Amino acid sequence: MTFAMDRPGMPAFTVRDSALLVALTVFYVLAGKVGLHFAFVHASVTAVWPPTGIAIAAFLLFGPRVAPAVAAGAFLVNVTTAGSVATSLGIAAGNTLEGLLAAWLANRFANGRHAFARVSDIFAFGVVVVPGTLVSATVGVSSLALGGYVSWPDVGPIWATWALGDLTGALIVTPLLLLWADRRASPLLRHPLEASGLLLSILVIGQGAFGGLLPRGLERYPVAFLCIAPLVWAACRFGRRAAATAVVLLSGIALYGTWHGLGPFAVVPPAHALLILQAFMATMAVVTLVIAALVWVSEKESSLLQAIIDRIPVMIGVYEPNTKVSRLNPEFERLTGWTTAAARQVDLMAECYPDPAYRARIRAFMEALSRDWYDVDMTTRDGRVIATSWTNVRLADDTRVGIGLDVREQRRVEAERERARAEAEAASRAKDEFFAMLGHELRNPLNAITVWLHVVEMTGSLDTKARQIIARQVRHLGGLVDDLLDVNRLDTGKIALRRRPVNLGATARRHVVPEGEHALSRHGHGADVNGVPASRQGSRPAAVR
Repeated sequence: MTFAMDRPGMPAFTVRDSALLVALTVFYVLAGKVGLHFAFVHASVTAVWPPTGIAIAAFLLFGPRVAPAVAAGAFLVNVTTAGSVATSLGIAAGNTLEGLLAAWLANRFANGRHAFARVSDIFAFGVVVVPGTLVSATVGVSSLALGGYVSWPDVGPIWATWALGDLTGALIVTPLLLLWADRRASPLLRHPLEASGLLLSILVIGQGAFGGLLPRGLERYPVAFLCIAPLVWAACRFGRRAAATAVVLLSGIALYGTWHGLGPFAVVPPAHALLILQAFMATMAVVTLVIAALVWVSEKESSLLQAIIDRIPVMIGVYEPNTKVSRLNPEFERLTGWTTAAARQVDLMAECYPDPAYRARIRAFMEALSRDWYDVDMTTRDGRVIATSWTNVRLADDTRVGIGLDVREQRRVEAERERARAEAEAASRAKDEFFAMLGHELRNPLNAITVWLHVVEMTGSLDTKARQIIARQVRHLGGLVDDLLDVNRLDTGKIALRRRPVNLGATARRHVVPEGEHALSRHGHGADVNGVPASRQGSRPAAVR
């Protein structure tokens, strides 16, 4: 169900938005009434003003659209307390402007609703809320003074109380609301027994420091520092949300005790005691939130680093300066068989490098902190030797981090590459030798043909012997060319060689020149001018296509 706004182009206003504005108005009024209960210097001015924190958180979470609720709440809480309609409108305007200005500055300089995630943003938030508190105090006190409800000589103390109350509300209440608006699960739920112990310690220490539980005479001593312990506990063990909650709980206990004249701050008049208390709790709030943010960031970075270490496909070992193992990642365990628990029980260096001399070289490499990679042969838990390569990093606390690679596959590939290179070089040499031989074989028949053609040119007649020699040498050239083409076909896969038994005797007889032909060769009838037997002319190895 929605209601259209009066001006065209404006977004529809939902029932949920209406309920939000009503709830915020009621919450603001109730918190304001609680704060004004501690008003000392003026009925409309108090050092305890949680509505400032509510307004800033609302603007950061929901934007400027909640301004009517903040203005209505501020007006109602003041008009029903003291002053007139005019002064209440002035105060409401100042309170609304305070929230809008603080939220705008927080969004601009302090990471907005996530202002309590980093230390720098926490300090930035503490700074950016100051202008808003000054504006609210100035507008509010001026409205009361102009309306005749504050005498001008009292403006200074009233203005200071107003500004401090708003600042404290911003630093204590805003973190609580913003952090609880985060829907992520709280560590409180994961450790219920410890959380119960933390709550009990807050109650006991709060009552001891501000509730009068200490023996008479001790309550006036500066025992407020006891509150640091549970706040640090909450920040370190349960995170930012629990830390902000612990601050609010302790603030409530301290406020109640100081109001009743108890605790270390009650040695001065109530108005001053509340100012000192609020300043103390605001300081504790900032310190606690800073510790919680530091722990949260550290745990976040540690979780991220752990996730990377566990999933990265390289070996990672974390060692103390004496090479005692702190942590080994799953890849280290997969390759070597050593788990972190098992490695802590032995001297892992001695197990992985049994040879003392070799182990000494590894230690020297680790101490040198070279950025280079060092090839290492590691002995696994089951006695195998694997080829690895390592580099080392030394952290600021002298912790050593070793990063190792399994290079067995790399070495195999390199060996294959080297073998392929050697084979390619051998093939290149064989090809060179083949072409050298081919050139020689081609020149022989060409020389014979050239000589006999020259004889023909000189005599002018082509006799039977010349024709036979030229024909035989042409056939020989054709055979050589065919052999060359067969080699090319073998390289391109167009010829398949088939192995089969061969009668070496018959092959030898077929290729060796018979004695008769030698005789003919001697008489010039069976050989060419180069002494090539006629029986070899045109003979070629058989190949199957």
